[in-house]
Amino acid sequence: MMPEKPERIGKYVVLDILGKGGMGIVYKARDPVLNRTVAIKMMVTAGADDELRTRFYREAQSLGTLRHKNIMTIYDLGQEGENPYMAMEFLTGVDLDKTIKAKQPMDLTKKIDIIRQVCDGLECAHKAGIIHRDIKPANIRVLDDSTVKIMDFGIARMSSSATMTRSGLIMGTVHYMSPEQIKGMKVDGRSDIFSVGAVLYELLTYVKPFHAETMTSVLYKIVNDRPPALQTLGISSPPELEKILDKALAKDVSTRYSEIGKMARDLRELNERLKRARQDEAVAQQIDGLLAEGEQRMQGREEAEPPAVTQLLAEGRELFAGQFYEDALERFRDALALDPGNVEAVSLIEGCEEREEDERRKIRSFIESRRHEVDTGPQYVEFDQAAQVPPPPPMGIDRSHEATAIRGIPTVKVKTKASAPAVPPVFSIAIKALAAALAIAIVVLLLLLFDWLRQPAPAPAPGPADQPPTSSMRVPAAGDGGDRVDQDVPGIPMRGDARLC
Repeated sequence: MMPEKPERIGKYVVLDILGKGGMGIVYKARDPVLNRTVAIKMMVTAGADDELRTRFYREAQSLGTLRHKNIMTIYDLGQEGENPYMAMEFLTGVDLDKTIKAKQPMDLTKKIDIIRQVCDGLECAHKAGIIHRDIKPANIRVLDDSTVKIMDFGIARMSSSATMTRSGLIMGTVHYMSPEQIKGMKVDGRSDIFSVGAVLYELLTYVKPFHAETMTSVLYKIVNDRPPALQTLGISSPPELEKILDKALAKDVSTRYSEIGKMARDLRELNERLKRARQDEAVAQQIDGLLAEGEQRMQGREEAEPPAVTQLLAEGRELFAGQFYEDALERFRDALALDPGNVEAVSLIEGCEEREEDERRKIRSFIESRRHEVDTGPQYVEFDQAAQVPPPPPMGIDRSHEATAIRGIPTVKVKTKASAPAVPPVFSIAIKALAAALAIAIVVLLLLLFDWLRQPAPAPAPGPADQPPTSSMRVPAAGDGGDRVDQDVPGIPMRGDARLC
């Protein structure tokens, strides 16, 4: 008789006992060749009949043909004495029945994802023509990384094989069996879909969908009754999830999901919508929280803000509105120095600096445009000094020769620009002042020149040979009796003798 814990099973070194069942024991062992940990399932039932042995080998053969991340992998099949065994993938984690029994709190999206992975694994089996026929929480393990593994294909059968029968034995776990299994009808992949629906219902509610006190009542409910609606059990769930459950648990196979892959698709799409909605809600809550926090901080800052800071900010805003940016900037900086954390002061300083930079850009642009005009097309405006008519000479003096002399003065050219774009106020005033000063200087020079020309030229000393002719002008002399006395006034040159030095 084989001991309960042998040292070796085939080439495998036994490390521990993982569990016991009616048909055998599951060991934790190590493969010394590949140096990996495995699980060994050994059939140890004394006097096991051929049907049980066939069932054991069928499980090994079923698993051996399947390769999927959601199905436990089988590595080896052998026999130790009279006891057949199979070496399988060693799985950590927790079986789903223990999670349900403990009513462990779990997010809805995680529950949906567990069942979706079960559907993915069964889709692989169904495409290979293998029907599990015993889907239940105890045959579903959730690993530490949330990966789901389907286990125990012990009563799995090929969809083309005949219906298995054994007197007094119902193949499957009653609470998760499909109506067609209970009726002894031929089953296909839709039977597994019903079982998956029952597991989903129990995972959502922690209550079996067809619970009853007796086995007969359970079988009756599976065939005839619908499970209680989720809302009646106080479970809040989206309407789409109710529809998925109703379709998976349909009594009539023709109204049930035709393929397990379609159920997996609906679960995946529902989960994605739930996750997006949750993310949007989380973002909205975060934004609301930040806004509320900001309002509280602003309110607290306004209450705690020193009066001097408030006054400086108010003065700065007035100066800013009047385009006195430098003065406004000084006020804002003083306010920030008093209250370094004042957000408003920082914002106003940035605004002033931007305005000042705009003004600098305008000035640079103006200077460049004026320089371009000077380089490419200067124009001139001539001021003809001779065109100006001097005021008339005093009465009795002939000054016509002076006008002739003035017309001989050279023309003065002053360089000006034909047109100019709008300029900043400060530069416009400076340019106008410069032009006015230049005009005044020109007028003063002309007046000085005109006054100089009005002065008489000095007469040369008279000599015996070239005494200049004199004009004889009769000037009345004052007398006591008012008698007219004619006198000659010498030394005034005649009109024809005018000279320019």
